[in-house]
This record gives sequence, C-alpha cells and structure tokens, in this order.
Amino acid sequence: MLFAMIFPGQGSLNVHNTFKCLNSSSLKIVKNTFEEASEIIKLNLWDIFFYSKNKNHSYIQIVILTISVAIYRMWMTITGIKPTIMAGHSLGEYSALVCCNILSFSEAVKIIHAREKIMTFACKNFEGSMLTIKGLKLENIKKLIILNFPNPAISIACINSRTNIVVSGKIKYIKKMQLLCEKYGAKFTKILPIHIAAHSYLMKPAAKRLYKLIKKVKFHNPVCPIVNNTSIKCETSSIFIKKSLIQQLYKPVRWIEVMQYIFSKKIKLFLEIGSSSILTHLNKDINGITSISLYKMSNFLKAFKILSKKS
Repeated sequence: MLFAMIFPGQGSLNVHNTFKCLNSSSLKIVKNTFEEASEIIKLNLWDIFFYSKNKNHSYIQIVILTISVAIYRMWMTITGIKPTIMAGHSLGEYSALVCCNILSFSEAVKIIHAREKIMTFACKNFEGSMLTIKGLKLENIKKLIILNFPNPAISIACINSRTNIVVSGKIKYIKKMQLLCEKYGAKFTKILPIHIAAHSYLMKPAAKRLYKLIKKVKFHNPVCPIVNNTSIKCETSSIFIKKSLIQQLYKPVRWIEVMQYIFSKKIKLFLEIGSSSILTHLNKDINGITSISLYKMSNFLKAFKILSKKS
C-alpha cells in the first residue's frame, strides 16, 4: 500500500506524550538517538527534556528533530516498511531529509543548532513573533495586511489549511494583526510563544548566513521522494534541495499544497512522525485520507495493521 510519512516542525513538541509504554529494545533505539545528538552539542538532551523542570528552550528544535528520527528508526526496526514519499513541515523538512538518507543525522543536528542561533541573531534588534489565525481565508488575511500595514510589515508564514494560516513579523505589527483578525471574524487567534519571525522577509539576512553553512554539507541521493515546502516539488539535486532549505527561512510553508500534491499521487495514508498529532489534525480538513500519528505504540500497531491488510 502506498503511504506517506510527514514530519512536524516547531510547536510540535509534547514531552508527556512521547515514548511511553515502550519495550526495552524500542527504548534503546530512542536513547541511542538522543545520545548521538547529545554528543554533537555536548549536552545531555534526554535529561534536560525528560527530567529537568527548567527546560532549555535553545535546544527545542534539535529535540524535535531527534524525536522524529528516533520514531522513524523504531518504525523501520519494528516493521521494515519504507514510505512511498515524505514531507516535513518547516523544521520537519530536516527530519524528512535525514530519514530519506539525503542528510546524515549528525549533520542535521549541526545545521539545526546553527540555524536556531542564526535566526535568533537576525532578530537581535527587534522582537519578532508569529500569529496563528483560524477561521479566515488566505485572501481575506492578505487584504487585511495590504490595507493596514506598510509593505512588508507582515508576511504569510504558513498556509496550513484553507482556514489555518500563520503570519510573521515584528511583535508590534503582530499584536495589531491579531486585533484586526478578531474584529473581522477569526474563530481563533494565538500569538505563538516564539521570539523570531520565521518564514518572513526579516529572515533574509539569516538566509545568507545559513547558505554559507549548508553549501559545505554533503547531501546524498534520496531513498524515496521528498516534497519540499517552497516549490512543492520532489527535488533530487542537492543544489535545489539546499536552495529550498534556504528559501524556507523567508518564504511561506505551503503545507496544504504539499498535502494536495501527495494526495494527487493516490496516497491516502499519512503517518506523522513526531511527538504530537499537530499535522494529523490539519489533515482532517482534507477528505478521503487516513492520518495517524506514531507518537504512541498503539498507533504503531494500528498503522501496521492497515498496511498489512492492504499489502
């Protein structure tokens, strides 16, 4: 049976959900993956995020990557069933690149560690922020931006579904945008607990710095197709894959188009590889597909049964 693996990005971390009820062999895979990442950054990620009361938020992106890679390794060890296609939402694209063998896990950890610092440095002279908007269509949000803000004060950051949009910019504009969206009928708005303006024009300087780092890293041929966030294509050339990662910093994540592209390939089963069901919930807006998050072992078994029946 054809199926896709999708990898979540920032905002998907749910420590309490993850790695419960694992047997000893599965837990060993997880801990080994965390040890690999910890060795690279010289910090015990496992202890910080599973036992420490004071979480070090500087390393959340690396933890999200590590959890996704660990779950993928568990899946392959338990089932041995490779996906037909992969895609990752924003940061999750790096997880997908690791799991389809384009990028080594160690190199991905190094890039993500540097990427976090580069993005933070880009906002050193102002406070950036991001706003989730539910219940307004993209064209209406664009009109609000054009009519009420200087260009380019607010950027469309993520198009998650027809009525789930994230915008990005300086905090003073984001707060004004929240009030406008609520005034004009948004069902839900939330300023995200993040101080960078990801996927916005403000990240252009960061993109140049990230390019200098990524251009030196060796990328390999993929073991399965991976759809990128910016051009909605399955690139195989390392040049174009790297270009997509750079553009991702300042261009919107066109997630609904990624899902529609995969769905057009007759793929109706999506497995989310992360510690929450954030992408699985987004897929509820797309009729005719089954989406399962593999953050718990019971969902592993559910997905395996579906694939076994259809194979």
